[in-house]
Amino acid sequence: MSIFLKYPALLLLCIFVLSRLLLINLFGVTFEYDWVFQMWHFIDIELLKTKMLESIYYFHYQPPIFNFFLGLIHKQNMIDPSLILRLFFYSLTYGIGLLIYYLTKNLSRKSFVPFLISTIFYIFPETVIYENWPIYTWTSSFLLVLSFYLLGKYNKDASPIHLQLFFISQLVLILTRSAFHPIFFISWFFVLLIVYRQKKIEILKSFIPPFLIFLLVCIKNFNVFGFFGVGSGLGFSLYKITPKMINDKPIEEILEVNNEFKITPVKSIDQYGYGKKSVPEKFKSIKVLNAQFKSTLEKFGQEFSVNLGHYHYLEIAKKYQSSAFEIIKRYPVEYLKRVFRGTIMFFKPTWDHGFGVEKNSKSLENYINVLTLSSIRLSIENIFLSGKKPWPMRDEIPYTSYLFIPFFYIFVFLMMYK
Repeated sequence: MSIFLKYPALLLLCIFVLSRLLLINLFGVTFEYDWVFQMWHFIDIELLKTKMLESIYYFHYQPPIFNFFLGLIHKQNMIDPSLILRLFFYSLTYGIGLLIYYLTKNLSRKSFVPFLISTIFYIFPETVIYENWPIYTWTSSFLLVLSFYLLGKYNKDASPIHLQLFFISQLVLILTRSAFHPIFFISWFFVLLIVYRQKKIEILKSFIPPFLIFLLVCIKNFNVFGFFGVGSGLGFSLYKITPKMINDKPIEEILEVNNEFKITPVKSIDQYGYGKKSVPEKFKSIKVLNAQFKSTLEKFGQEFSVNLGHYHYLEIAKKYQSSAFEIIKRYPVEYLKRVFRGTIMFFKPTWDHGFGVEKNSKSLENYINVLTLSSIRLSIENIFLSGKKPWPMRDEIPYTSYLFIPFFYIFVFLMMYK
């Protein structure tokens, strides 16, 4: 046992490997590799194999790093890409648990507490589901935890290398997933300038190189496509949160909106009426800007084979965006209500996510009930509370399930304060 205490990473590795062997064999957990081909945010894998750099350069919808990673593992022929992805995502889980251990070790006087917290993280259903769903949620989670770890190290030892690595991890984060807007990256810079006033030059030196790389991506998108940012999908995102009904009336009966806004995204170019509209001559040879669907159309159908890199989605996204801004200006209160209610979606348990996690959520149903007492909590709640739950909650999910993540946030902030 002393060797485990001397090398905590080894003990955590044993806990992680043992837990995965049990979960895979007892509950039939599977790695959902097919979603690499179905997610709109990913470039057609066949294009990544044959025209990787060109496709990544011209893929405007999403930042480049995750697609670049997918391209690298699918271009090589030595190892099965699904195996590489699985090992990579499992490594992320192990890495997050290890980082949690070292973060909590500095906050607790009792040596068993960091092991306990990391073990809970390893066996929690959310962890199991996300590590088997190869989209960028898990990479983002790792980068966020890594960022806090590096920031903690810098706060402790004031080593410039930890500050530099912190900003690099932030850069990788915003160039992996467009949900992390540039303001997220830049805000950290100003926060650190305020907190460490005496080290402004050091902070500037650490921030400027990754910021310039970020700026190059934005300038490239502006020069090629006419928008300044890392991804073009803002309009689609705004559509989801803007109100579609005002006082029980459809928004198009109250306010003039673009025809595109009346269509629930994401649909094919043809369904938006852009099928016969030509692509600019200079882009005619770029396949990722011309293909309506991915090469997996026959296997996964139109809904999961749309190529969001098509040139005309630039205009469609702008149409969604302009209509959304008009609605927000006209009905800001209704918009804020939806934003408030929409935040509940971030507190939903992973197994209630919907597409992408259905198989493993079903396989882990008994595991979830035993570990989280979900069925028991729902039965108790139904004694005191009845009636349909408000959107976006589901009647089958206990109210208390939506409190786990806020409770965790509060716990983390208290630990940071301590």
